[in-house]
Amino acid sequence: MEEKHIRELFAVGPDPEPHVAKVRSYVDAGFDHVVLQNAGGDPDGFLDFFAADLAGRLRALHQRSP
Repeated sequence: MEEKHIRELFAVGPDPEPHVAKVRSYVDAGFDHVVLQNAGGDPDGFLDFFAADLAGRLRALHQRSP
């Protein structure tokens, strides 16, 4: 699979907004559980990124859902 196709299907990279937008699309569709997975070589960096930049924003999505 080409990188451009991966970027169309998955949120990737250090910018939190694509990750939040992707999860928001699932929340809006009615999902109440999602799984985020680090596919890169820095699992500790991903966990730090999640704790600092994503966790609060993703919890807020759940709180605003009907």
